[in-house]
Amino acid sequence: MNKNKAKSNVFSLLKSAVTTLLSNKEILFPLCIVAFVKLLYLEILYFYPRFPLKVFFTPIIKTFWAEEYLHYPLNLFLVPTIFQNMYVQAFIYVFLTCFCIALMVSIIVKINNGDKVRMNEVLKENMPNYVHYVVIGLISFGFVILFSELYNIAIHRAIIIRSTTGPFYLLKRLVIDGAPLFNLLINIFVSVLFIYVIPIIVIEKRKVFSALWVNLKVLSKSFFYTFFVVALPSLIFLILIILNKSFSLDEQFPELKIVYLVFSIFIMFIIDGIVYTAIVMRCLLLRESE
Repeated sequence: MNKNKAKSNVFSLLKSAVTTLLSNKEILFPLCIVAFVKLLYLEILYFYPRFPLKVFFTPIIKTFWAEEYLHYPLNLFLVPTIFQNMYVQAFIYVFLTCFCIALMVSIIVKINNGDKVRMNEVLKENMPNYVHYVVIGLISFGFVILFSELYNIAIHRAIIIRSTTGPFYLLKRLVIDGAPLFNLLINIFVSVLFIYVIPIIVIEKRKVFSALWVNLKVLSKSFFYTFFVVALPSLIFLILIILNKSFSLDEQFPELKIVYLVFSIFIMFIIDGIVYTAIVMRCLLLRESE
């Protein structure tokens, strides 16, 4: 890995992270597992009106929605709702993604040390800490719920604003129409709050609450630096927000909703790869400078 570039500004660190990923593609293997599971889950939802999946899904769909959603095209309008459900995504993040991020960190550390990467060794090293990864995943999800609820309160307050012109009306429209951007900012902010925890658990062999304390100490010295390391790659997600706002063809072609979801999975794959590679490189540099 190019350590000299990583020592300078945010852009140099991110550039070095991308270069490292391109020359060491095995780093992305754990994130490929996450993407595969999400794509498999999406495929199951796509085919839920068909046998044999309809045997399981029909009672659920009839109970919570309506029988019409078992048929085309309404079934395709329901797929994003189920797939993007906060608690389903949280389950994947807490029990799979956090562990795969830890595997990714271990791979980067081995590459940095000049060791050969063997997945069985990487798994063996990280399995004892699985509970710690789950705990930090649950804490992160708890903060996402907290900030999401605060934003929902702001939306309810904005709805009751009666002004149709002036600054209060602009504030109302900003709060309501800016939901995708605010949700993105919430996820970025929560990611920043806990971004060093998993790398610290892996690199320094700490327990989760000890790693949380070290994470807070690192953030107290470099919060804005870390924020931009996370936020700049996350801006790629704006492509999805713009596409979602710009195109209304999904009403005539509901299949575009599925294409959008597939695209979002690959976008998150890219973002997570760049962000966590950059953060691990920073952790290694901070450790070497001590």
